[in-house]
Amino acid sequence: MHYQYIWHKLRNTDKPIVIYGMGNGSEKVIDACTEHGIPIKGIFASDGFVRNQLFRGFTVRSYNSLVEELGNDFIILFAFSAFTDDLLAWIKKLCLTHEVYAPDFDVFSSRYPTPDFMSENRHRIEQAYALMTDERSKEVFRILCEYKLTGRADILYNAHDDPDSPFESFFRLSGSERFVDLGAYRGDTVESFLRACGGSYSSIDAFEPDPKNFSKLKEYADGLSLHDITLHQKAAGLHPGKATFTGKGGRASHFSDEGYEVECVSIDCLPHLKPTFIKMDVEGAEADVIMGAADTIRRFRPKLQVSLYHKIGDFFELPLLIDSLCPGYKYYLRMFPYIPAWDIMLFATEE
Repeated sequence: MHYQYIWHKLRNTDKPIVIYGMGNGSEKVIDACTEHGIPIKGIFASDGFVRNQLFRGFTVRSYNSLVEELGNDFIILFAFSAFTDDLLAWIKKLCLTHEVYAPDFDVFSSRYPTPDFMSENRHRIEQAYALMTDERSKEVFRILCEYKLTGRADILYNAHDDPDSPFESFFRLSGSERFVDLGAYRGDTVESFLRACGGSYSSIDAFEPDPKNFSKLKEYADGLSLHDITLHQKAAGLHPGKATFTGKGGRASHFSDEGYEVECVSIDCLPHLKPTFIKMDVEGAEADVIMGAADTIRRFRPKLQVSLYHKIGDFFELPLLIDSLCPGYKYYLRMFPYIPAWDIMLFATEE
């Protein structure tokens, strides 16, 4: 199916183009617009963030001031991450009166999907699509393929599901799970796991390398007085050793060429874990973590929950990698409410 490529569309439009948001996301969007010769009319922010700021030579304005100047006939490039109900509802409202795009980029680089990228990987994309077990997974996959090229924010709403829905249908947890949480952050996925298993489990091993996040994780776990939980201030990867990590206590902590040193482990080097459920949200290191856990996955066939959004090819590359290492899983694809297309999750189970 042919989709109109976002950067070609924007280069050929007569409508004014404005950017919604500041920060790293806006930097990427501005750079891509510059690369493609796309003029930017202005930048606006949510009302509480305007404050007469300058960003990349633009005075940051309010949405209403742009409407007063341009009317409603302008294109909005959404350039930050949104997941709260209020903000998602506001963006959905903007989609009713504007063309709203949320261009897709690697989370930690300026790489973005192109028609050539999608064409060159067409066979692999089709193979990954064929792995999907249910129709909802295939529908989400198709929406992602369209979004990757068009950047249309409005179509992402059709891919959103409740974060608890997998655990209420195809991804049921028993009361004796041995849960390995890779990228435990501050305890949010431990909390989701406890809710899904009704508080009954065998063991929890939670890995979080960032010191500030780890401190919050420990505070969370201590506050619940959980049994049989082990917290590891370590990163998971391909090989054991030391790695360079960057982060300031947020979700964006990740492996980098600059930063501080952390201990890195591979799951295959921790044979005592014997997991029944592994969750991976490791900020772009998912492929290395999977390879570093290949023997464990083959031996114990744990349920898997893997993030598929940190790199533009994750949505097809990671399912294919898992299937090449350990065939026989059933695969389910879900995206939770987020713009741009973050919080894309692959669930793999034998049930």
